[in-house]
Amino acid sequence: MELYEQLAKELGIALWQVKNTVELIEGGATIPFIARYRKEVTGSLDDNVLRDLSTRLAYLQNLEKRKAEVIAGIEAQELLTEELRRQILAAGTLVEVEDLYRPYRPKRKTRASVARARGLEPVQRQGDAVHHRHLDVHHDEVRLQPFDQLDRLKAVASAADHGEASVPLEHGLECVEKRLVVFGDDDPM
Repeated sequence: MELYEQLAKELGIALWQVKNTVELIEGGATIPFIARYRKEVTGSLDDNVLRDLSTRLAYLQNLEKRKAEVIAGIEAQELLTEELRRQILAAGTLVEVEDLYRPYRPKRKTRASVARARGLEPVQRQGDAVHHRHLDVHHDEVRLQPFDQLDRLKAVASAADHGEASVPLEHGLECVEKRLVVFGDDDPM
């Protein structure tokens, strides 16, 4: 009933008009059909109001569905507090709901994250050590020796079937990206 009251208030129409129109829309009637042939049921609402009601109804229904999904997702992680539940239920837009959910959203599952979950974090640390051993100091700048570390890491990763090389690959890609920011695109690898 809250939904109907909210729609009536937002559109400035009577509650009975909202109820009757929603029943027709949910029954499969189209907006032009309702506007032409069901004027007595809707109180002679015109096409624009009917279209606005239909659009807003769909948005609010999707909002309520998403709120339920977000609450269920956070509950599954056993991180839902009453305060967070109240904030989610009070959210008026999908953006607000997504902003509240963002810290609890499961991260993308990458090969590197799977490898870390399997206890292969030390492999990444070894990659750090190897990376730092190949640093060379020239003219007060730290530069990599001329070998293509990115290609080497990609080859190692493609040879690995279970993601063991993905941790250093992901880390290596981050290092190369950081290096490009520091030295620019003209830096020879």
